[in-house]
Amino acid sequence: MLAFLRKEKLSLILLSVLFIVFSLCTFLKQVHPFVDFGREVYFASQMMQGKLLYKDIFNNYWPLGYQLNWLFASIFGLKITVFNTIGIINSYIIMILLYSISRMFLDRQVSLYVLTFVLIVSFFNFTVFNFNTPYSSAIIYGLSTFYAALLALLKFIENNNIKLFWVFAVFSAFSIAFKYEFLLFPFFALGFLLFSKKISFKH
Repeated sequence: MLAFLRKEKLSLILLSVLFIVFSLCTFLKQVHPFVDFGREVYFASQMMQGKLLYKDIFNNYWPLGYQLNWLFASIFGLKITVFNTIGIINSYIIMILLYSISRMFLDRQVSLYVLTFVLIVSFFNFTVFNFNTPYSSAIIYGLSTFYAALLALLKFIENNNIKLFWVFAVFSAFSIAFKYEFLLFPFFALGFLLFSKKISFKH
């Protein structure tokens, strides 16, 4: 990974500059506190008061995203700026992962075009489906762990290093723990690995 970062240093610097500029331009402008995003702040505030999910707070989603929000709010304070900043950091991780995945299939120039387009569309989307503070924090936590799992899976297929398989398994588990929409991904991936004659689990 370090070798990849050194090799792609200039591209990553360019994308990082764009990311910082877009983050400054849209900071707090994507927040919708009176719709779904308000639930994220409310749940964290209630958990900071000692209330429990499911027992004291009605919730029909999986808990890990709310627990992570509670942890960040407990450390850094219950502020919308904190939630926005955590979302930006998570989105930066997603950007790096997406660029890493794209470079496995596309050349550097096309990857830059693709990621620039993704950044523009994502940052300047001011609906509840935006990049940093969407309708659910769990979806961006889930996306970052999903893309990490996908990258590890692709690297495992490329290198057949069993350690990468376990990285894939761990991040897949986290993505599911954040959002159950990712539940089918590891099963499809495992099915492909088991039935593909090109893949060996020997190490």
